[in-house]
Amino acid sequence: MPSVVVFLVVAVILCGAAASTPSCPSMHFFVQEEGCRKCSECSEGQVMLRPCYGDRDTTCGLFPWSEFKGKPVTSDESSTPTPKTPSNDETLVWPEKTEGDRWFTITMVLVVILVIAMVGGIVALLVLCYVCRQRKLRAITEESACVEEPLTKQISCEQFTLVRET
Repeated sequence: MPSVVVFLVVAVILCGAAASTPSCPSMHFFVQEEGCRKCSECSEGQVMLRPCYGDRDTTCGLFPWSEFKGKPVTSDESSTPTPKTPSNDETLVWPEKTEGDRWFTITMVLVVILVIAMVGGIVALLVLCYVCRQRKLRAITEESACVEEPLTKQISCEQFTLVRET
């Protein structure tokens, strides 16, 4: 049980440290020394390999043709790709999780682990109580009552059983 307490203390400390990290507006990323910076745009002839997110800038590069080795290349595909730049009326929206979504997920996982540990502890305690009670009942049942009869000078032993009252 002390390990669960230590686990919870560490989780609370980590959650508090992460909550102090500032979040930047859309199309910005966080740099420790400078704060929030605007995301870079890819130059012509390059495509976005990884979008700008959290604490990293946009990663640009040539289209990764090596990932499509099994696919036959046609004459249209062999030319250098030209990325389409979004106009004002169309915006490229990247599905991304916010910092709050991540910590909500982590918190829920920790709560589930804690509940499972507590249920396991309660079940173990109930089993232990049941086993101890059964041992006591067996010990009482197995004891024998021996009585010395004064007239015959013999010892007679009788086995008795415990009858439960309902």
